[in-house]
Amino acid sequence: MLKVREVSLRPLLVAVLFMTLMGCKATDKFFSDKSEQPQSNQPQVVVKAQPGLSPRERFSKALEHLEQGESAQARAELDAYLLNIPNSASAKELLRQIDSPAQRYFPPEYFEVILSSGESLSTLAGKYLNSPLKFYALAKYNQISSPSKVNIGQTIKIPLTPEAKFARSQLSKPAPKPEILATETEVVVKTPDVEEDFIEDKVDEPIVMPETRPEHVEQVAPPSAASLMQTMLSYTQQQDYASAVEQYHSLKSLGRLTDEARDIALIALEGYGKQLVESDKLLASNNYAEAASLNLQSGNKMQAFRDFKQASELHPENSQAMEEMLILQKEIADQYHREASSAFRRQELDKAISKWEQVLEVDPNHNSAKLYLAQALELKERLEKIKN
Repeated sequence: MLKVREVSLRPLLVAVLFMTLMGCKATDKFFSDKSEQPQSNQPQVVVKAQPGLSPRERFSKALEHLEQGESAQARAELDAYLLNIPNSASAKELLRQIDSPAQRYFPPEYFEVILSSGESLSTLAGKYLNSPLKFYALAKYNQISSPSKVNIGQTIKIPLTPEAKFARSQLSKPAPKPEILATETEVVVKTPDVEEDFIEDKVDEPIVMPETRPEHVEQVAPPSAASLMQTMLSYTQQQDYASAVEQYHSLKSLGRLTDEARDIALIALEGYGKQLVESDKLLASNNYAEAASLNLQSGNKMQAFRDFKQASELHPENSQAMEEMLILQKEIADQYHREASSAFRRQELDKAISKWEQVLEVDPNHNSAKLYLAQALELKERLEKIKN
């Protein structure tokens, strides 16, 4: 009887033991999954800003990290930068690009462009989106993990922002003639005075006094854009740059500057800045920064970079000039390095050497430019020896 019982219970014990083991394994798996979950999210390593950097170096380092697609490192540097420069709109804008999904940052509608020689995401962002800083958001929009790694001939989607629509429309039509704009400005300025006088005379007296009306109009009528530019030119020729800059600000308040007026203003602003270097560094810095902005409008990025650099060196607290200089540094170095590489492949050594020298002017630590410039110079020397 006992033996029969032992035999009949054995399968039951085996089954219970099996179920117990399976339960233990399932329980182990449940807890192991929960305990391993944080390990799968382990890239939550705290990234710290690099110690010992100046604000200029820190902002430059943040841009460098973003170019490589290293958003966590860029964030750390930008957070540290904002501790020193809390009102930096550029740093806050870059953080917004890091945090915002591309679909929320930009509209879904877009048009396409082909990346040509010398272009980068920074140059496209400056051209169509009104700020080279938006290169990172543009990379996210195009699902490009590393903004620096784009190729000539690559198709880039440009989001149809209001700025992009305007820039695209301007590329397809000629710019309006500045003379017409100046004439329209003069008419608009004078018209309100005439209408105002007419209404007042009508209320006080039904008859307008003809002898007083012309005198009144001449007294309040502002100088025309043409006369302001002529006066600015005269002061500039006399090297009275302070008076010339005053005329420039009056001319600027009327509206758009003609190309000729901008060229004269640049001489005045840079000349006045140079005169103030010893006596008033802050005012000198402001004049160089204004000259840099005009050079950007004229498309002269290299001179704009030099002026922003001068402005930031004269007044280190001028964070806006410093940031603009660093943005241009990255943009110019990237563009010229691409153009130099293309020229080198075509065996246009002089052009390649010139471009790489310009890269090193704006960014002396550009290692790729150093390496390729040395190769280009060595190749040129060999070819000259063969010719001789």
